[in-house]
Amino acid sequence: MSSTFTKIIAVRYLTAKKQSQWVSFISLVSVLGMVLGVAALITVLSVMNGFDRELKSRLLSTISHATLQAKDAMPIAAWRDVAAEVVQSPDIVAAAPVITRKVMLVAGGLSRAVNLNAIDLVAEQQVSNIVTQIIDGDIDDLQHQPYGMVIGSVTAEQLGVFVGQKVNVILPQLTATAMGVFPRTKRFSILAVFEAGAQVDGSEIFIRLDDGRKLFRYQNDEVQGLRLRVADMLLADDVAAKLSDRYSMTTWYDSHVSLFNAIAMEKVMMTVLLLIVVAVASFNVVSIMSMLVNEKRGDIAVLRVMGASQAEIRKIFMMTGLLIGMLGCFLGMLIGIFLATNIGAIVASLEQIAGAALFDPSVYYISQLPSHLMWQDVMIVVVMSIVLSVLSSYYPAKRAGAIHASEALQYE
Repeated sequence: MSSTFTKIIAVRYLTAKKQSQWVSFISLVSVLGMVLGVAALITVLSVMNGFDRELKSRLLSTISHATLQAKDAMPIAAWRDVAAEVVQSPDIVAAAPVITRKVMLVAGGLSRAVNLNAIDLVAEQQVSNIVTQIIDGDIDDLQHQPYGMVIGSVTAEQLGVFVGQKVNVILPQLTATAMGVFPRTKRFSILAVFEAGAQVDGSEIFIRLDDGRKLFRYQNDEVQGLRLRVADMLLADDVAAKLSDRYSMTTWYDSHVSLFNAIAMEKVMMTVLLLIVVAVASFNVVSIMSMLVNEKRGDIAVLRVMGASQAEIRKIFMMTGLLIGMLGCFLGMLIGIFLATNIGAIVASLEQIAGAALFDPSVYYISQLPSHLMWQDVMIVVVMSIVLSVLSSYYPAKRAGAIHASEALQYE
């Protein structure tokens, strides 16, 4: 029996109008279940990819792609020479000096721990987009006004402060006085408020580089390190590895590893949960194929008499199961791709109809649902779904192959 003839029989079994209405109904339910499962899986993965990309772009608009420090954690005096050296690499776009410390902000009886970044505003604009994130005040005042500060919107809201007010910065250093030992404190004026729409809005503040040197007692032109901007942020780890033999390197991923690990874990768990839906729809193929085998016992007997082997009978029913799986996967893939590429507009339309925002920008930092379709995700979902369908067809196909002609024909 030729392979082509086997495929023809499989297609006829799947499309035959004389087959049981119950078998046809179960087949339809199974295909619809697979369509919904595949479409949902592709859509959810695309939305999670969109959130991941949106978070990275917002986060990296304020922080650097990588940070360079001396191996011995000592200040870098000739930082301009070091910056000129590293930007010679085609992978590094720019470098800017920085002094970073953990400090405590105190205002009106409220306090918050933040990362204080002492920066050179002109050089900083080459490694981050902090200037474009200002929502109140003027960041240019940071260049010439001593002890001024740029603060994140979340920090400003939590402390209840705004532009023009003053806050106390408590340093992780002690000063001995006649009254005892006290932490060092300096009063700063808030010059501007930035909003990147990410975690940095509540964790980062910026001051002048000269003020940072005075606060942390750096000499002359010394800095703690350099903030680097790389050509491809996803290759920041590779760039850091090339410089790690001479400098201590930290990338954006290192500083936010727990956050991105949590996102990756959520994506894996959502994939597993939705694959269970696809698996349930695929396992319905077992019922479909079992009923189809019972219905076609006479046909199987005739084929055996005509010389078909057990392997060829199995192949016919495996092919039928494969066609069911491929049909469901193909339709689900088309629907999933459509939803993934249009989910933002669809949700916006639903919000307009309902008259309410599904995603409050003040809570989620986004005004619409982000989505990023990745074709490797689509391929993985489709391949796994088809594999599950084929595996589900194996047992009924094996039973069909084991049917003997004499056993089947005695009931005809």
